[in-house]
Amino acid sequence: MSMAPADTRAFGQGRRLKLLVAVLTRQRPKMLGELLDSCTVPAGCEVEFAVIENDAEPFSGYVAEKFAGRLPGKLSYTVEPRRGIPFGRNAAANMAMKQGFDLLAFIDDDEIADRNWISALLARYRESGAMLIGGPVIGVAEVDQMNFWRRMLFRGIEHRYRQKAARNVAGFSNSKRSLPTIITNNWLADVELFTRHQLKFDESLVVSGGSDASFDRAVSAKGLSKAWAEDARVYEQIPPERISFRYQFRRGRDQSIASARRKRKHASLFPLITLPAVVLFRFAGMLAAAVSIPFLGGPALISLARSSGWLCGRLIAL
Repeated sequence: MSMAPADTRAFGQGRRLKLLVAVLTRQRPKMLGELLDSCTVPAGCEVEFAVIENDAEPFSGYVAEKFAGRLPGKLSYTVEPRRGIPFGRNAAANMAMKQGFDLLAFIDDDEIADRNWISALLARYRESGAMLIGGPVIGVAEVDQMNFWRRMLFRGIEHRYRQKAARNVAGFSNSKRSLPTIITNNWLADVELFTRHQLKFDESLVVSGGSDASFDRAVSAKGLSKAWAEDARVYEQIPPERISFRYQFRRGRDQSIASARRKRKHASLFPLITLPAVVLFRFAGMLAAAVSIPFLGGPALISLARSSGWLCGRLIAL
């Protein structure tokens, strides 16, 4: 499940790797604590944790202090006052470079790590030599506390996560398909991407978002290797406010706007030329989803919310 050509380095075979696990957070102390509590460290590597508060104040500093002596690796806590995810991501990359880490991993503050998460990422790195590695994200929620409507929507969200994971596995297994985008909700990178290849997260995307997707494209543009670690699972905690048609519509809209802006930066007319056909295809998908709601339930509802949000986002971007 990797992209050729692979790098010719030794991929850390037979040596002790030094890994920095970075968590960006902003005013989520409870979720941050649950994430840190889930982290385990395998033998044969040196792992440190970095919590980066993307806020003006050290809101979650007490959580980091609480776990500093409990984690199996050293934990540092810093504040990145420039608000925006790419600033926090670059702060983590700078830390990894300055402190001589071999690898940098990202996980979101609203996720829980599987016990084998770090070991599975490292195993995939050692066997593939890929410069950038991603893994599956599984949505979880307290289903027992939901009413019928939210339960149906959550089934649709679950279905979407499973579909995405299956597409990623297929994409990395089939050399004829374009490789899926690896984003920082489950992410491992060789630090040489920042040192030797001088990549960084695009800080101009602070408003629109998508600096991790842009980073992924830069890795692919350089012909560097990517891989997928199917066993490196993390679990995203989905709060009730996200299990709504309105939220899913807005999420699809915002992602569509961000995608259109990133494509416009490349100054290519191809996305604009093909837009009418893509819009028609999405509209047909919306109609199909609407008609199939009585038969498919939640998956059709989420498909309708995301597709209609995507169309709205493209119109706003235009």
